[in-house]
Amino acid sequence: MGCSMRAVEIEEKDIRKLREEALKAFPVEVCALLFGKRGNGKFLVKLVRITRNKLCSSARFEVDAQEFYNALKKAEEEGLELLGFFHSHHAKPEPSQIDLQGMRLWEGYVWLIFSTLDYSMKAYLMSESKVEEVEVRIKNGSED
Repeated sequence: MGCSMRAVEIEEKDIRKLREEALKAFPVEVCALLFGKRGNGKFLVKLVRITRNKLCSSARFEVDAQEFYNALKKAEEEGLELLGFFHSHHAKPEPSQIDLQGMRLWEGYVWLIFSTLDYSMKAYLMSESKVEEVEVRIKNGSED
């Protein structure tokens, strides 16, 4: 799959929700599934599903398999597809070595990372074994 996705569009309310959950769970990494549609070179996030970090770790995250399955099933019923993953870091919002391993397994899916250190957020995509940063576009609710 060639890397044609260049941006992640997500609503401001969803960004707020992700930040709040990350800060509330600190020091444990928080994780979420991102659902929506792909189109026009963008990941259009329509649904954010916060999930429990099965590892309860400050350095790693793992989504419970049953919770993952249930979220996938519900999203598919709503006509949405899995776009990628969100998790928090207690350092810069850059993929760790462990993240890179996960990204290899989920090539073509976006990884949105929030830093509890400086409250910044970045998105990444692995395609053809290369990681590239993707623009994060925050939309307010009044936009299409």
